[in-house]
Amino acid sequence: MLTIDPDDASTSSAVVCTPVTMAPTLDAQHDTCKGAASGRCGFPGCPLPEKHAGMHQCNDASFDTRKRCRRVGQNKVTLEPSPPRPLFHLLDLVPELCFSPDPPHGVCWPPDAAARFGNSLCCARGIELTSVPLGELREDLIGRRKVLPWGSARSSVLSRSRKKLIWLDSQHSAEHFMLTGPNAAPRSKLAEELHAAGDGRGESICGFELADELRQIFKVEDPPLAFQPNFAHSDFPMHYDIPGSDGFGRTVVTLNVKESATIIIDEVLDHPESRWRFVLKPGDAWAMRGYARERCTHGVSVGLALTTACKAGCRACRISLNLRCGTHSEEEAQGIERLWIPHGRPLAETQQHGNSIR
Repeated sequence: MLTIDPDDASTSSAVVCTPVTMAPTLDAQHDTCKGAASGRCGFPGCPLPEKHAGMHQCNDASFDTRKRCRRVGQNKVTLEPSPPRPLFHLLDLVPELCFSPDPPHGVCWPPDAAARFGNSLCCARGIELTSVPLGELREDLIGRRKVLPWGSARSSVLSRSRKKLIWLDSQHSAEHFMLTGPNAAPRSKLAEELHAAGDGRGESICGFELADELRQIFKVEDPPLAFQPNFAHSDFPMHYDIPGSDGFGRTVVTLNVKESATIIIDEVLDHPESRWRFVLKPGDAWAMRGYARERCTHGVSVGLALTTACKAGCRACRISLNLRCGTHSEEEAQGIERLWIPHGRPLAETQQHGNSIR
C-alpha cells in the first residue's frame, strides 16, 4: 500500500510515496491476526528466536508503523512515523470476571471460570491501605527516576514504558533474576538502579509493612522478594512468565496506583477458547498464583500509546506496583518452562491468536 501526503498533491513537483506497514487486523472468518510479522518463534508478532524463556514480544510491526511524507525543501523529503496506537481492541466482546468480596477475593463468576481459577486469580476492590496512603504512594513513585525498560528493550514502543526495582529479599540477588529472560534488564541500567536504591535495599515507602498488608489481603504465604513499580506508556502484550528469569515470583500481587487498566487472561494451555477480562481502578489490587500464573497468559490494556519515554515527574502514565513473592525450585521452573515450550514446539500450535481480541 502507498500513501501520499495531501499537502504535496497541489504542488507542481513530483509526489513522493512510501510503503505503509499496517497494524494487524483480525480475520473474522478464521480468527487469525493478520499483518503482524512472525519471527522464528512462530508466535504471531514475536520476533524472538525459536526457543526462548519468558515473554513473547510483539515487534514494532504489531503496532501501527505507518509513515507519511513531509516536504522539507525543494528536493528533500523526510518520513514521520505516526503515533503508536493501543494494542488491544474490541475488549467489550470479552466476558468479564467477577470476584468475591471476601478474602482472598477469588473468581466467583462465571461459574466455569470460578471452578477453574478459584483463588489462583484474585481481585480486591478499593482497598484502603493503612501502611501508606494511596495518594502519598502515587506521588512518591511519580517523582522517582526511571531507567529500566518495562518490556523489551529492543522494542521502540514497549521500551518507552519504565519499571523500577525495590529489592526486599536477603537470600537472593536481583541479578540472578533480572539479567535473564526476553525482558532482561540491561546490565548497566540494573547496576544504576540498584546503586541508586542502595543495592535495592535502601529505605523506601515500598517496604515490608506495605508488602505484608498486600499479602494479607490475598492470604499469600510466600515471602516477599521485591517490589516492581511499573510506568506504562503503552499496552503490554499477552505473555507468559518463566519463573527463573525476569518473570520471577511464585505469587505476584499488583496494586493499581494510578489510572484504570483492563487485565486480559487467556487459558491457553487447557481451554484455548476461553479469554477473560476485568477492569482495575486506582486502589484496586489483584493477585496471580498457581493455575492463573503458570498455565495462562495475561496482558494489560491501558488505553495509552504515548510517544515519549517515562521519566521522573511524568504524570501521563498508568502506574502499578507489583509485589513478587516466593520462588520456584529449579525443578518446578523447568517443569513450567516445558509446558510452554514442549520439546521446542512453538507456542503458536497451542495459541493461534495474538493480541487481537476475539
